[in-house]
Amino acid sequence: MKLELVHSFPVTRAVYESKINCPEILQMCEGKLPYLKSRNLVESKDGPGPDEHTWRFRCEADYKLPEAAKKALGDKLGWFEESVFDRKQHRIRFWVEPDFFKGRYRCEGEQLFVETDEGFDRVMTVELEVGVLLVGRIVEKHILERLKETYAVEYEIQKSFFAKLPKG
Repeated sequence: MKLELVHSFPVTRAVYESKINCPEILQMCEGKLPYLKSRNLVESKDGPGPDEHTWRFRCEADYKLPEAAKKALGDKLGWFEESVFDRKQHRIRFWVEPDFFKGRYRCEGEQLFVETDEGFDRVMTVELEVGVLLVGRIVEKHILERLKETYAVEYEIQKSFFAKLPKG
């Protein structure tokens, strides 16, 4: 299943790209994103390519699991989120490594940064696949709806951050 979102920002692409995952934005998002209990930066490094930068986050859901799911998963639902920013292509590729359902859960996508007359658009694509017989599509739809809500809040937080900066 696929989710596509476009978020417009009134700053230049260069300004936005210089602030990707900056401490101020991460702190502004802390505790405010729906369904996300925590998202902690565990690694930030140059590479793998010469014009790339990689971030790795440890995430934990803030989501009440049904009792049946708790028996299989435990009380916590967590994952690693990894993203690679390509400065030349103005693109971030990302993927999720879940604690559970490895091989049966795939979530990945990209963010493209496209210049516009008013600033730039962040064009996001998320692809999700849950390989659980009979209920996989229902679970995918449910997760994508939660992601849409989370990205809407994150977008508003980022817009307020960038509104305070020079358009540059």
